[in-house]
Amino acid sequence: MIRAALDRLTAEGIAFATRGDQPIDAPRPGGDVDILVHAGDARAAERVLEATGFHHLAVAGHRGHRFHLAFDPEHARWLKLDLNLVPTRLRWNLNARDEGSVRRFAAHRVGVKAGRGTAERVRVALVRRLPLAPRRRGPVIALLGPDGAGKGSVITQLRAEIPVEVTVIYMGNGEASLAGGRAATRRARRLRAAAALLPAGPRLAQYRLRRPLRAARRAWVAHAYAWRGDIVLCDRHPLEALALEPDAGGLGGRLGRLVPWPDEIVVLDAPGVLLFSRKGEHTPERLEQWRRAYQSTFEPLGASIVPTTGDLTASVEAVSAIVWRGLKARRGW
Repeated sequence: MIRAALDRLTAEGIAFATRGDQPIDAPRPGGDVDILVHAGDARAAERVLEATGFHHLAVAGHRGHRFHLAFDPEHARWLKLDLNLVPTRLRWNLNARDEGSVRRFAAHRVGVKAGRGTAERVRVALVRRLPLAPRRRGPVIALLGPDGAGKGSVITQLRAEIPVEVTVIYMGNGEASLAGGRAATRRARRLRAAAALLPAGPRLAQYRLRRPLRAARRAWVAHAYAWRGDIVLCDRHPLEALALEPDAGGLGGRLGRLVPWPDEIVVLDAPGVLLFSRKGEHTPERLEQWRRAYQSTFEPLGASIVPTTGDLTASVEAVSAIVWRGLKARRGW
């Protein structure tokens, strides 16, 4: 797809240069291909890229760059092109073999970055933290499944292969929500210690009130990152309570009102015996019971069931296509 896009640029008479010896036919997972074009040719170049399957990926805080993204369904590969816009005043003779232009452009970029003052750096940092648009552009993908289903392995591989900003949030009942949330861990321990001092009745009421609110807070934090334009991968999700604790004092109903629904729900599926062999937690019978609860609850609600009984690569490819679908819908492509 990248080679076809570059050939089409040449056929349309749009001058460009690639930066160095880049693996155009086999780009590394998670990487991109840099292309230099004159700013005056940017619109024409983008029309060509759109015609060859690449979509403009709006990203805040990157002046002089126009990112374009595609997904190759045959190989389940993410492909990214970075259009580096050369100011029109720099009348370089760009073409695919003009290494001199590439070296001059690199020196020009270094000079631009060196000339940025503190105010400009603060502006860029702030812009990258603000919502990308009035409508949320980043998808929230919930990965569900019993212990041992492979959520951590799939997420790790996805982060390595997706060439855009990915935020991973742990949303289980454990003590950490965001990576490195040691302060949250300490607060959770103090709250549990204080709750243990209460009588059983008030303790249960406090638990039933606090847990949905905490789950909702985590879910809204995920959506805040998605408003920035990030792809948000949720390791577990509060809505798991619909399957695992449907009658826990109305917990599922309260969650349904407080927690925003993710764009895509992926249930990673494997037999209970296999889940037990991977982590050795709970019992095969209990894990099988949970597995069936996930299927019966979320499959009628439109969730995607992805088997993780075989090669990890096949599971990652299936989930990767689902993530692309969520991103495509959110971006309006």
